[in-house]
Amino acid sequence: MLTISSRAMFAIFSVSMILSPERNELARSRGIFAYDSLEQVLADERVDMCTVAIPNDSHKSVCIACLEAGKNVICEKPVMLSVQDLRDVIAVADRCGKLFTVHQNRRFDVDFLAMKQIKESGELGKIINIESRDPRLARYSLRLER
Repeated sequence: MLTISSRAMFAIFSVSMILSPERNELARSRGIFAYDSLEQVLADERVDMCTVAIPNDSHKSVCIACLEAGKNVICEKPVMLSVQDLRDVIAVADRCGKLFTVHQNRRFDVDFLAMKQIKESGELGKIINIESRDPRLARYSLRLER
């Protein structure tokens, strides 16, 4: 088990992908826990949360399966193929009493948090648009208000 810090409220149980049996065996031989199927992940009571980072057309069914198995879910973007699919998944999360959220990889970056604080302070008045660029990644544009 890998603990993030001495004050962490969570620990990483598994960093794994469902791969071929040969690759899963190789992962296991190197001390990495690996599942052979989604069903194994869902049946494992030690798993509290699943990150869904798979082809977009499979997000809905996998997110629902995870939620119904009692897992909290973080889903990669684009979260669903339609607004109705998203509504359906949110309804399942509510029914199951589980957390469902969309992966927001930049929400805790220093520049984003600084701009959020400035916006909330009202120092700049009504903000129409903020553009933030990470030189390692493609251009991002964040519209806060219209």
